[in-house]
Amino acid sequence: MALSVVEQYTVGGETFGTSPSIPAFICLRSDLPLSKQISELTEGPARKMAIAIAQVRGISDPRINGFGGAAFPVDQEGRPLTDPIKQKIHEYHADIPVCGRLV
Repeated sequence: MALSVVEQYTVGGETFGTSPSIPAFICLRSDLPLSKQISELTEGPARKMAIAIAQVRGISDPRINGFGGAAFPVDQEGRPLTDPIKQKIHEYHADIPVCGRLV
């Protein structure tokens, strides 16, 4: 398994970890061959990694917010593709939504 973090950011411009109720997204990538990246990014180890990173970044008692993230194709600069049929897929990323415990 070869997962790594692309970036961390929050919704609404809030600084990561300042409010446990604001969802954050941990963006992951895989260096497996293109045909295997989607399954690696959407399985349990990717979610566990996102939770561990959220905890390191200051979200107390982090957990997946909702169903987790779907993998999406990106170009060489890491920008999501608008038309993956016409554009070359460089790799896949997945935004895993995490949040802190609300109670």
